[in-house]
Amino acid sequence: MDTWEEQYCRGLAIVEKLRNACLLEVKWGSLRMHDLMRDMALQITNMTYMVKAGQGLRTIPERWTEHLEKVSLMWGRIEDIPPDMSPNCPKLSTLLLNGSLKLKNVQLQDSFFRKLRGLKVLNLSECAIAKLPDSLSELVNLRALLLRDCGSLIRIPYLGKLKCLRKLDANGCRYLSAVEGLEELSDLRYLDLAKTGIERSWEGTFSRMTNLQYLKIKGKVKAEEVIRLKALKRIECNFGNADDFNEYVRFMERRRHNNHDYELIVDQEESLWFVTESVYFDPEILPENKIEFECDDDDDSGLGRSVKIRSRDYAMARAGEERNNDSILIPGDVERFNGENWCGMINLSCRSPLRYLKRLIIEKWDNLVEEPVGGAGADAEEIDNTRDSPAPLFPSLKRLEIRGCSKLKHLFGHESRFSLPLLREVFIYDCEGIEELPARMFAPSSKSRENRGSELWRDRGDNKRRRTKSRGERSPEHLYI
Repeated sequence: MDTWEEQYCRGLAIVEKLRNACLLEVKWGSLRMHDLMRDMALQITNMTYMVKAGQGLRTIPERWTEHLEKVSLMWGRIEDIPPDMSPNCPKLSTLLLNGSLKLKNVQLQDSFFRKLRGLKVLNLSECAIAKLPDSLSELVNLRALLLRDCGSLIRIPYLGKLKCLRKLDANGCRYLSAVEGLEELSDLRYLDLAKTGIERSWEGTFSRMTNLQYLKIKGKVKAEEVIRLKALKRIECNFGNADDFNEYVRFMERRRHNNHDYELIVDQEESLWFVTESVYFDPEILPENKIEFECDDDDDSGLGRSVKIRSRDYAMARAGEERNNDSILIPGDVERFNGENWCGMINLSCRSPLRYLKRLIIEKWDNLVEEPVGGAGADAEEIDNTRDSPAPLFPSLKRLEIRGCSKLKHLFGHESRFSLPLLREVFIYDCEGIEELPARMFAPSSKSRENRGSELWRDRGDNKRRRTKSRGERSPEHLYI
């Protein structure tokens, strides 16, 4: 079975050869074929291809010969399809109607697919069709069924007979409430049912989908079923409870992949235990496509390795370090952490460093007293009193934001001896109780000590920012380099 990276690299190689041969060009930010080359290609394939894409067709063509292999009528404005229309095209493998059936009164009748048994790719994305005909179930050679953003679609016929189906994309079909026969599709590799009306439990559905590489679904799924999908490269789902969420995070920690990004979102009040994870290409195969997450920028776009949690009852622990069942686990390679409305936490500590954490955002932790930089098995005060050299819990931290923590007095413990060597920015808002920042939070290198400055902006809630100096610091704390 080809992996994503093998298919992607092969596709890039083909595109690059076509560009080098001047058969493709970049125009208006898109890759396209030159008009002359396109006309020549269509002339050569005149007998087997019917291409009327983007021509604004109002009626469906009548010329459907038995020699046709590919038909593209996309981005037209077809107003009528005869109810008895049944194209006799046994060799037709690709039919593109995406964006052409915009009127709700234009529907595909059962007769339409009866003589298209060789069809492999069917694209009906962005069409206003409400139902797909039952004859679709007989397209046993179909490999790709694309229905993205069919906003009126309410029914798909039984798919269990489509044993060759590899890709099903119904993302954005918001009125679609069920898809029957999925559990029979053992060769399925791409399944996207996000933004649909399907809220069912998926228990038992994926047991035969051993080739699945891309999975985006609504509804609740069991972690043990997803973990069995060894070929999976992209997942987006909701686990529904802390136990399944933590089980998947443990799996991520055991598997620890250098080229993966993820976004974990927990909202206890909304029963949301959401996971998005992508495993990217081997950098030795395709180094230019490795996505780097930079949290220096204010832009939060991109996936990166981020965790966002809103919880009132649970504590937090790093995967592999939990001591009870009342913790939400986070992976050890998290790069951005955002904790909001977390009443169950009085400090932020793990037994081992979060070495890759670059951005830390804490919002409305009503019971937060201090932020310790701790080590294995000891609290902040014990470490402060027993160690002489800095041992940061967050050695890569560059940006710290704290908002609405009224009980917070000390950052990283009172009289903290610890340093955060890469810290550049600290923002503190609505933290009336905070008293000081430890002088050794910043440990600039000797090479740049004279050129570094740090500045703290402290917002006391009266819309006036006060500049507050840390004890022993020459300059406040909003650090720019």
